[in-house]
Amino acid sequence: MDKHSSENFYTYLPVLHLTLNQLLEDTKNFKPIPNDWVLVLTDIVDSTNYFKSGHYQEVNLVAVSSLSVVFNVARHADINIPFIYGGDGATLLVPPTIVDECKGRLATLRANTLKRFGMDLRVSFIPMSDVIKAGLPISVAKLNISPSYNQAIFLGDGVSYAESLMKHAPEYLLPINTEQKPINLKGLECKWKALFPPRPGDEVISLIVVPLGKIEPEEVFKNVLNKLDKFYGSFSDRHPLHPKHFSTMTHLKTMLHSSRLIHGGVSFKYMVHKIILATVKSIHLTLKIIWHKIFTGDTPDMSTSSDTLKIDNNLKTIFAGSPEYLPGLIEWLDEQEADGEFVYGISIAKASVLTCYIKDSATAHVRFLDGFGGGYTLAAIEMKKKLAKLAGKNNKK
Repeated sequence: MDKHSSENFYTYLPVLHLTLNQLLEDTKNFKPIPNDWVLVLTDIVDSTNYFKSGHYQEVNLVAVSSLSVVFNVARHADINIPFIYGGDGATLLVPPTIVDECKGRLATLRANTLKRFGMDLRVSFIPMSDVIKAGLPISVAKLNISPSYNQAIFLGDGVSYAESLMKHAPEYLLPINTEQKPINLKGLECKWKALFPPRPGDEVISLIVVPLGKIEPEEVFKNVLNKLDKFYGSFSDRHPLHPKHFSTMTHLKTMLHSSRLIHGGVSFKYMVHKIILATVKSIHLTLKIIWHKIFTGDTPDMSTSSDTLKIDNNLKTIFAGSPEYLPGLIEWLDEQEADGEFVYGISIAKASVLTCYIKDSATAHVRFLDGFGGGYTLAAIEMKKKLAKLAGKNNKK
């Protein structure tokens, strides 16, 4: 494998063992995405209304399935790719060698999603060359979160620009008549299990921050993270999960949904296979925990491979802390928003939800979290109202 080829850009991108604050101190830590790579964006049209009508699980499953489909194509080609998961969709970057394969398999996922859930999974393929031509390059760093999870951190307005193209430039959309190929959701499990914070009485906070351009985005993110450290403690101190919460058992409803996405209907053979596999995994995890506890006296910490803090030129984070700190945080956020630094959305819950688990390589995995009741969605609704109000004011000037 040629480590200098464009195809292996992310595979051989150095893994940085820093805190996110340290990473943002120096933009030299970020490397530009190659010109010949392609942005793959997915989202569910009208996802907010699906969420309000009680289809939160289906929205999550379809969105993570779009990640899983592309991951498995990349894994088969022995390629690592960066991504950001957004709850109702995802943003991934892939080399040109696997674009056609991704198109065929995402076409199948899109067709099955519409057939079984009545949802329109919008999929766009946007060349990085078009984004760069617009003067909006994207840079990425690979940040070590745990031994089994390295997270992609993006900088640059290119992601937001690509999202705009997805919604307003139909030439980038995956055509309905794209030739379909069988899809592989290996490594995907969803549970939607409510998990209470490690400390009794704490609340779970979902926060989204969108810089407005007054200062560089990385400065906004550093300021927000420093303030969270001040109020709630370090990244590990405010982590919303406890390792004892984890289980490998998959919800039966998830198996049914997955079968419909893969096969277009319920496959008895698939269901039996998944039940047996989940049982074996559960026994293996139980034995592993017992073994670890005997020799270390503690439960192995699997919570660290969780997607609790992400940056795609916006900042999204979910964390836990005492309710006494919230007024001070909101006061500071309001001050910064009034000064034109950023717009934010926030939601508060009593628990987080472990939505889905996914493997993106033989040894790497990540667990996706949300606030109970759709924390990120509720925060995004608030944030979008503020952005719309701000746009209205600017149009009147």
